[in-house]
Amino acid sequence: MVWLKRIDTRGMRYTFTYLVYIAVILRAVAWNDDNPFIYRDIEIFLGVYGLVLFSEPLLTKQFPVYRWIYPLVQTSLIVTMLFKYPELDFIPSLFIPLCFQVVIFFGRRTGYLWIGIFSLVMGVAVLSGWDWKISGLAMVFLVGSVNFLVGIFADLAQTAQKAREENQKLYEDLQCAHTRLQEYSQQAEAFAIAEERHRMAQELHDSVTQTIFSMNLTVEAVKVSLHADPSRVSEHLERLQELASSAAGEIQILVSHLGDQAVGGETLDSALRHLIDLRRRQDGMTVHLEICGSRDLPEQVS
Repeated sequence: MVWLKRIDTRGMRYTFTYLVYIAVILRAVAWNDDNPFIYRDIEIFLGVYGLVLFSEPLLTKQFPVYRWIYPLVQTSLIVTMLFKYPELDFIPSLFIPLCFQVVIFFGRRTGYLWIGIFSLVMGVAVLSGWDWKISGLAMVFLVGSVNFLVGIFADLAQTAQKAREENQKLYEDLQCAHTRLQEYSQQAEAFAIAEERHRMAQELHDSVTQTIFSMNLTVEAVKVSLHADPSRVSEHLERLQELASSAAGEIQILVSHLGDQAVGGETLDSALRHLIDLRRRQDGMTVHLEICGSRDLPEQVS
């Protein structure tokens, strides 16, 4: 059944009907060679049958109702040939491509009804021409069985074609959903990054505010020391300088995080040293850092 899913029923319908028609033509030519004067006009009937067969795609496309007329025309031609030349056992084979076509045209239920009509008409014509002999009955059952078998095959091929089209549509829908999901994921990631930047910027803002507050306290201490203990003014000024440097560094980091993109190219060890130096100047912390190897930070991190 897997290979049926790859069948194009439209192309297969035309290929199958044309091959059967060519086979009947070759059989008629061989028969006519043996009886050149008796079966001369059979070529005319087969020619008309072929003309109707090859014009069917164009006429059906322009006039959808023609698909109902087409089986009637072909059936009339076949029945005429059967009554005129009942001894030509290859004429009933022309019903075989019709059985395939009507299932493709009308679906399972209506197609099988057409096949039943074809088989009934063929049976009456063949048995009448063969004087209701057993050999004629055998021909009717043989071709009738082939007709229904071809109809079943056409039904399976049509079902596989529809399943393939539905699977293709489902695959396209899944691709669209996957694309939208990727877009949503990127948007969520961008939102998360922006939210994290905002949080870090808020923390840095609080840190800068605390540093500036410490600077104000140090300035007040300098004012007091000028009168009470001038020897400590230098110490307070050094502390004030450290706080100012720390505030400048924090403001630089704050501006970097508030920007649209982070500044890349900074190594991990330099970033850690910068952070340790910032904490040391601001909080007086002593941190020992030991690094083995070095690598650049990606732009999303730095």
